[in-house]
Amino acid sequence: MSSIAVLALAALAGSASDCASTAACNRVGSDALSAGQFDAARQAFERQVDFAETALKGADEGADSERLAAARQIALNNAGLAALRAGDCLRARAWLEVADAGHKATQANRRQLQQRCAQAFAGSPQTGEFWQYAGHGAWNSISIRPTGDETLRLDAFWMRIGRGPLQEYGPAAMGELEQVFLQLEGNAAQGPFEGNDPDVECQLQLRYLPEGFEVSHTDDEHCRTGGAGAVLQGRYWLVGDPAPLSEDEDL
Repeated sequence: MSSIAVLALAALAGSASDCASTAACNRVGSDALSAGQFDAARQAFERQVDFAETALKGADEGADSERLAAARQIALNNAGLAALRAGDCLRARAWLEVADAGHKATQANRRQLQQRCAQAFAGSPQTGEFWQYAGHGAWNSISIRPTGDETLRLDAFWMRIGRGPLQEYGPAAMGELEQVFLQLEGNAAQGPFEGNDPDVECQLQLRYLPEGFEVSHTDDEHCRTGGAGAVLQGRYWLVGDPAPLSEDEDL
């Protein structure tokens, strides 16, 4: 298992906070944020998102769906605000991309983001750590590193999340790719990877966009290497430098 998958699973296992409901996690996270305890706030707000999405998805017919949807928006914005207060502009932006752009809290946090973080969004890096929201406060992750020989190395870990809370049930399915070597071609990159049938050629493609990229691959069932319903595709946002390689890994 690659280091990126180990880190992603460790984050899921280690993000539990001292709260057991949407409202309780809101209180715990808000208290931690007020005290400048940013990591504790992050953990509580991630749990808040998990509980809020679980409640929204599992609501009975006749439940107050607007109230539950609003609770999810507050939770997402809390997570973004915690990252922003910690000075982590890129992760804050990723959270706010998930939140409803029309929500008042999102609009207020976006204004703060632009005021504090304009320099963090300069340029369009081709390497780094990139996130895509998987749901329930968790993220799919792709790390891209230069190899020194005009190629890029890609490692990816992604999930399909079914039932929540995530801390209780875990991902429904997962996928992983290790050491996919990409050739850059302008604002795009591509490279082969091993699918489920050695006779089928599978290619991974990136299309770079401002502050991230879109990823896709050969449209063949043998190139869908994740578990049932866990798909590597779509928009990813830059969130920082790639995670360190373990000691027994090299480029």
